[in-house]
Amino acid sequence: MSANDMVPPATMADAEKTIRDLMEQREQLLHALYTALPFVEDAAHDPCYKPGRANEVERHMRGVLDSVERAMKQPGASLQG
Repeated sequence: MSANDMVPPATMADAEKTIRDLMEQREQLLHALYTALPFVEDAAHDPCYKPGRANEVERHMRGVLDSVERAMKQPGASLQG
């Protein structure tokens, strides 16, 4: 079994706990991205980083955040689940 294989929950309670855990992790990851973004923006001007790499990471982070913002505009969307 690889790390990407998922074992189905044994009970409905297990499934509900897994969903709650994933929602909490989603919020924590979004918070981390928003927190890290200014540091990545600053790194784009730092000569110690490979040219263009910080810009590439910034574009990727912004793409993820923009995708979440678009999804949140959908009717019934909520980070709280």
